[in-house]
Amino acid sequence: MPTDPETKKTQGYCFIEFNTPQENLLKLLTDDKARDQFVIRAGTFTEVYWNDARRAMPELVYQKQYWTDSYIQWSPLGTHLATVHRQGAQVWGGDDKFVRLMRFAHPQLKLIDFSPGEKYLITYSSHEPSNPRDTHRVVLNIFDVRTGKVMWEFKGSADDFTTGGNMGVSGVSWPIFRWGGGRDDKYFARLGKNVISVYDTETFALIDKKSLKVENVVDFSWSPTDPIISLFVPELGGGNQPARVSLVPIPGKEEIRQKNLFSVSDCKMYWQNNGEYLALQVDRYTKTKKSIYTGFELFRIKE
Repeated sequence: MPTDPETKKTQGYCFIEFNTPQENLLKLLTDDKARDQFVIRAGTFTEVYWNDARRAMPELVYQKQYWTDSYIQWSPLGTHLATVHRQGAQVWGGDDKFVRLMRFAHPQLKLIDFSPGEKYLITYSSHEPSNPRDTHRVVLNIFDVRTGKVMWEFKGSADDFTTGGNMGVSGVSWPIFRWGGGRDDKYFARLGKNVISVYDTETFALIDKKSLKVENVVDFSWSPTDPIISLFVPELGGGNQPARVSLVPIPGKEEIRQKNLFSVSDCKMYWQNNGEYLALQVDRYTKTKKSIYTGFELFRIKE
């Protein structure tokens, strides 16, 4: 604080405001025994334990009754523990106290998912129509985990989300969105009929305001490290048009590699953790087409 040289008194005053210290969300990573945590539910109780492999005995960290109305889920990096309730979701974290960090309002919530970098929480609910001939109505939100703000919202028919993936609540594939490689959570995409819709998290809008059109596409997968999509198109025309796997970079959306596959019944794609290799598990018909055998093909991506 400046002072007057003659009076030796201060020439003003100031207010100092200290921020409330944030909970240490990574406390579990500093465990001196390098243990992991796991969570279980039994009846109305939810319990978090240290997994102590050396002692072959779990150590209770935290216990709470009626902590969730439905289920609980860790975030991908273990920073948060989410609880699902009738009126929405809550995320918890901190030292060993598991304080509530944020609430996310979503009535009749059924499913949640985190983005890989834990920046966003996706929430989903479905509602039976008054007319049994109509399809279920769904509500889908993407929240900013830190602020609790709704970044993207969809309300509409479940028919818009019933293509590809593992079938979940009311026939909707879950998770609906698949996130781009890495932890920056920059891109996310979903599979539609003959399209892959890719969004960026700066605008939460379609890249170039349009989806990537791929006739008969049935599956896609992100590289775990780079904004590259691998996609699979099955055989068409009774085998006259071979199946194919293609690589498409984002945001460019121009195909850079393609591999044709013949006599294919099904194909699954698996990326290596560093994104340097792509493995294909290919189910093929025998020449008589009376049986199927499985083979694997491995491709270098970064050469």
